[in-house]
Amino acid sequence: MIGGNGSPKSKPFSLVGGGDTTAYIESEGLAEEFSFVSTGGSASLELMSGKKLPGIESLKARQERVL
Repeated sequence: MIGGNGSPKSKPFSLVGGGDTTAYIESEGLAEEFSFVSTGGSASLELMSGKKLPGIESLKARQERVL
C-alpha cells in the first residue's frame, strides 16, 4: 500500500464532514477509520478544498480597507 505521502504502509489522508454524515460515521463506529471527522458542512469542505467563499472574501476585503 502506498500512502498519501508516497511512503509504503502510511495511510492516505481521509476526511469526512457534515453533521448527518458525521453522526452516521460515529454511530457505526467508523470514526477511527478517518484522518479527520468534521461537523462542518459543505461550506467547510469547500473551504478546505480551496474554493473561495463569499463570506470569507467579504471579510478579507473589509480587513484590507480597514488596515
